[in-house]
Amino acid sequence: INTHTKEDDLLISLHMNSANALAHGTEMYYYGGRENDKQEAQRYINIFAQKTGLWDRGAKPDFSTRHKRLGIIRDTRPRAFLIELGFISNREDLMIVRQGAVEGLEAMLQLNHEPMKNRELESWEQEAMRFAEMTGIMTEGRPLDNITRVEVAEVCRKLYTYLLNKFHSQ
Repeated sequence: INTHTKEDDLLISLHMNSANALAHGTEMYYYGGRENDKQEAQRYINIFAQKTGLWDRGAKPDFSTRHKRLGIIRDTRPRAFLIELGFISNREDLMIVRQGAVEGLEAMLQLNHEPMKNRELESWEQEAMRFAEMTGIMTEGRPLDNITRVEVAEVCRKLYTYLLNKFHSQ
């Protein structure tokens, strides 16, 4: 992660919580002690909960966990947050996450989308795009646009075909 990111990038680690069948809701962890991260996490989780209909358990500092720190938040270069999408141990939460997590995450990330579209690509990103376009795995050169599920499926199909051809020609 640290190799391919900058400090002003955003990392959101997706998780499912687990407890008993009665536990429910979504929550987000942030770097404890950073007031700006707390406010940002609260905005994210409010939007996600509102969009999905999950109970909003709020933004919580990473030191409030049983581990007293979350490495994905503390040990990575970008600003990082960990979201518990819902409780896998609660059938209702699980159904809501299955049906609405993508839309909830998209709504949550709209807060940061526009600045991303206008930024310059890092050298490793440019190299990856050149490779993907040269091999035919990806086309159209839209590296910062959102991607649909159909486009993900198409990229996977093209990558599979590319790899099959590469191994069969050797």
